[in-house]
Amino acid sequence: MEATYRSASRRILAASLAQFGRKDEAIREAALFMAKTPNFTIAHWAAAQPARDMETVQRFVEGYRMAGLR
Repeated sequence: MEATYRSASRRILAASLAQFGRKDEAIREAALFMAKTPNFTIAHWAAAQPARDMETVQRFVEGYRMAGLR
């Protein structure tokens, strides 16, 4: 169902797939996310996150990078 794949969902899915070693799928989801959200940057996203749990933020940053997001 397309409603399941809203922008944030695709970004999170891309990071999760990358963390699980499913790189081809992660890259595909990241590309679909970027098609709808071309101004996304990992740095901007990370700076906007609450600082109380930087370990979780860092895991997403790593997943985003592995999926090909910048």
